[in-house]
This record gives sequence, C-alpha cells and structure tokens, in this order.
Amino acid sequence: MIATAVKHLLAAGVGGDELVRAIAEMEAAMPAPVDPVAEKRRAYDRDRKRNAKNNSTGIPPESAETAEQENKRNSPTPPKENTPPQISPKGDTTPQAANDEVPLTPEHIVEAWNDMATRTGLAKVRKLSPQRKRGLSARIRQFTVDEFTEAIDAIERSPFLRGESGRDSWGGATIEWLCSEKKMIQLMEGQYDKSTDRQTCRR
Repeated sequence: MIATAVKHLLAAGVGGDELVRAIAEMEAAMPAPVDPVAEKRRAYDRDRKRNAKNNSTGIPPESAETAEQENKRNSPTPPKENTPPQISPKGDTTPQAANDEVPLTPEHIVEAWNDMATRTGLAKVRKLSPQRKRGLSARIRQFTVDEFTEAIDAIERSPFLRGESGRDSWGGATIEWLCSEKKMIQLMEGQYDKSTDRQTCRR
C-alpha cells in the first residue's frame, strides 16, 4: 500500500524531504502487524488471570480441579451400614437388598415375631433362652428370610394360630413354632390356612 502511494506522490512531483515525511506519516497511521501466536498467548493469560480472580480460593481452575480429584481419591470410602434383614408382612414390596449382606440371626426373628405379636395379640418373646436360640439357629441354617416371612404370615392370618379358637387352654402359637422344623414346613405349606375352632395343635 505504501509503495502505491509513493508512486502517486512521485507522479505528482513530490520528492525529497516531503516524500520522506509523507512516507513516515503513512507508516505511523498503519496498525502494527499482528503476531497470531503472541495474541493467543495474551488471550490465554487474560482468561487465566480472570478465572483466578473469580475463584475464591485464588487457585487457578486447572489446579483446583486437580486438587478436588486428588481429595476424592484419597478420601476413605465410608463403611456400609449393617442393616438387618427385613422379615416383612406379606404384601410388603420393600426391597430386601440387605438380606444378602447381613446374616440372619435369632434376634432378627424375635424382632419380627414381636412385631407380629403386637398386631395379633399373641405373646411376645421376653427372653431369648439358650434353647430358643439353638432352635432358631438350626432353622436359620435350613430356611431363608423369605421362608421365615412366609411362616410368620401364615400364623398372622390363621384365627386358630392367633388363639381365637374359643378354647381357654389354647392361647395361640408361640415362638417355639419357628424353632421347629416340622412346624415351619407346615406353616409354609399352608396347613393352618383353613383352620377351624375344632382344630388342635398338631404335634
């Protein structure tokens, strides 16, 4: 562009000091050449300084992200809670995820029995004697959580097992029914679902 202007000035008869001054004025009016690499570096520095200023910790975003990832890796994994297996009334659709994580114990069965006894009026377990504990432990080795749930449900839905047979001498089923292999099988097979007042406790 300057070369073209010089040609025009020479054609117009401008020369000597006037020509030099004209060229200097044109050069001063022209914008400085742009270095793409330098401009990109300056833009990066501006962004980094702006982000560091906005960051309350004063740590550049790249460093803050790295520190957060490092903390996550070094943080200990919180231990899983030992949730006891849930022996629920029939029809309860609550997921039983804990059943595979925590072993079933006689105490869990007693807790489920007492919940059922509260609803039906049957006698609650007040003492887990060694004999009861042995019986329940033996059944735990034979039956699953779902099968214990089924047995307790069978007791709850049977008027006879709830002690409603009209017999003063028969107060209903007790926790010993869950200690007996024979009774557990009878409960799961529904042998007491159609009980009557004339039915007696099968030994």
